[in-house]
Amino acid sequence: MMKISADEAREQAWGRQSQLTKPPGSLGELENIAVELAGIQRTNEPVVRPAGCIIFAANHPVVANCPEVSAFPMEVTSAMVANFEAGGAASSVLCAHHGMPQVVVDVGVSIDVDGVGDLRDGKAMSMELCRQSIAAGEAAVRDMVAHSDGLKLLILGEMGIGNTTVAAALTGAVLGESAARVTGRGTGVADPSYIVKLAAVRQALENVDATSAETMLASVGGREVAAMVGAMIAAAELEIPVLVDGYIVTSAALVAVEMHASVRDVLLFAHQSREQGHQLALKSLSANALLDMNLALGEASGALVAYPMLEQACILHNKMATFEAAGIVKE
Repeated sequence: MMKISADEAREQAWGRQSQLTKPPGSLGELENIAVELAGIQRTNEPVVRPAGCIIFAANHPVVANCPEVSAFPMEVTSAMVANFEAGGAASSVLCAHHGMPQVVVDVGVSIDVDGVGDLRDGKAMSMELCRQSIAAGEAAVRDMVAHSDGLKLLILGEMGIGNTTVAAALTGAVLGESAARVTGRGTGVADPSYIVKLAAVRQALENVDATSAETMLASVGGREVAAMVGAMIAAAELEIPVLVDGYIVTSAALVAVEMHASVRDVLLFAHQSREQGHQLALKSLSANALLDMNLALGEASGALVAYPMLEQACILHNKMATFEAAGIVKE
């Protein structure tokens, strides 16, 4: 497939859409997806195979110190890493169904590490550890590219008990929003625990170092979130589209775009979760999420549910007949 400029690719893609045997706009968002992918890949034949999924896993001292912020104990993170590797997690099942490799990267399941702290104190991780995590994310993408036959789409996910608390604090910091506006119930904390979670996010926002996107990430982020920031930066450099999952991955996108504006050009957004902060983050990124299905699982599951839409958008764009080829006179 011939490489052309992003603008030229989009122009040609819209031109082809106007010639396909259908009323203009009748395939709705599928048309927009095809055009966006054409622009990112700089081609007149966008494709999303081969695709790959990377899950970054980490734990958070805020859960150890304040277990009420999550409906599940911190030990579930390591158990879920094993579940991914055994193929039993929701995203593992979907990856297998799609014939897509899933790589799980432990960037911080252990919290007994120098430089790791409680986000409530604005000291989630040292700057050195933050940058190491970003670099780990970049390396994971480059490794997946090296072991694929021309990676065409990257799907990112995460595993980390308590990381909706992280996402809320990070989103609040980047957007300048209050804790109440960005904090939801995650995987289902009850009212008493929600009050504790809200207080934790409020304290984090009081102590965050808001000097830059990177300092905010180090202050109130997580190592898996930092790794996803790095993964997005690498994907943008390699002109690989990224299908963004839910709230936690979107919080990483906020930071990545603040650090490198060009990252926004390669992002597509799979779904709008039930987290209120996610909706604010999507709006800030001018993102049109493909699905709204009340999802709250994470681990790239929403992106993997949306993946067939991207595949079908490309197939329709590339394979449908034009009016001329079908011998139909357009009036």
